[in-house]
Amino acid sequence: MAWRYQPAGPKSPWFFEAGLGGSVLDGLYNSGQRRFSTAFQFTEVLAIGYRFGPEKAYEVSLRVQHFSNAGIKKPNPGENFMSLRFSLPW
Repeated sequence: MAWRYQPAGPKSPWFFEAGLGGSVLDGLYNSGQRRFSTAFQFTEVLAIGYRFGPEKAYEVSLRVQHFSNAGIKKPNPGENFMSLRFSLPW
């Protein structure tokens, strides 16, 4: 689930995004320093992005995302990721 805010209205190329959700990893995440105890994780994301191209169909965004199992099982170290995302319609 995501919430998108466009400060200058729907035609604005800039947007801010906040989201909450769940995800299932294809294995137990292990960075060498942090190890998840479950494949199921809750996730929160914050992003700032820019829409461009024909009908503003393309997007590029800088995202900060947190994964954690919310204490379902120990250990629950959580992990934060920063990513640059490019998206286009199919």
